[in-house]
Amino acid sequence: MSALPLGYDIRLCADAYLPQYWINDHREHYLLRPEIEWPLSFDPMVWPSIFESPSEMQIPGVEDWWPERPPTIVAEPVNKRYDTFMDLWPELDEMLAVFREHASPGACGVPIAVEMVGDTVPGSDVAPWANFDTAVPVQSRPGNWIFLGYDVCDSGWISGLSNCGTALGEMQQLSRDWKDRLNEFGLFLSAADAGEYCGVTDQRVPSHAPFHVFALYRAPGVARK
Repeated sequence: MSALPLGYDIRLCADAYLPQYWINDHREHYLLRPEIEWPLSFDPMVWPSIFESPSEMQIPGVEDWWPERPPTIVAEPVNKRYDTFMDLWPELDEMLAVFREHASPGACGVPIAVEMVGDTVPGSDVAPWANFDTAVPVQSRPGNWIFLGYDVCDSGWISGLSNCGTALGEMQQLSRDWKDRLNEFGLFLSAADAGEYCGVTDQRVPSHAPFHVFALYRAPGVARK
């Protein structure tokens, strides 16, 4: 099974958002393991990015449910691989330089790398792959970065693991069937399990299908300003 490097991002450290963001009702509605202390995801509505694209609007209504949102950095890569609301950075060094220059004092972030796992790239008629530019190379991921797990997301980066809520009874059944395959971050350790869950989520949330498997890695430390 191949892995396609997609790029990099910097996500918020836990103490910047977790206590007011992942409240109990939210956990019960969206997480297969609601007891997990720090749910991680490729989905920036599950694990928020420190960056905000200047070409896109802020998430509508975010101030209503997250009134103390930490300051974002309004910036995007010089060379982008695709146009989407959540831009990954193909150049790790460029991303870190922008963070160091523009982050608010005291800002803390976790640099991550994202790879798409599978035998094929989605068809070019599926956004955001319609504008996917393979001519823009991704800087190689450092060898000491830490594997976090596999997420299952649609082509808009919405996680089928932690951002596709359902009725409580159905969520409880999903939890019984799948929670033992998830790690301490709510991610799959097995790509095969993640691939199997893609099929489950395609049927459960057909309006978001197809779902794909994404591998997440993090830097061994955090970025601080």
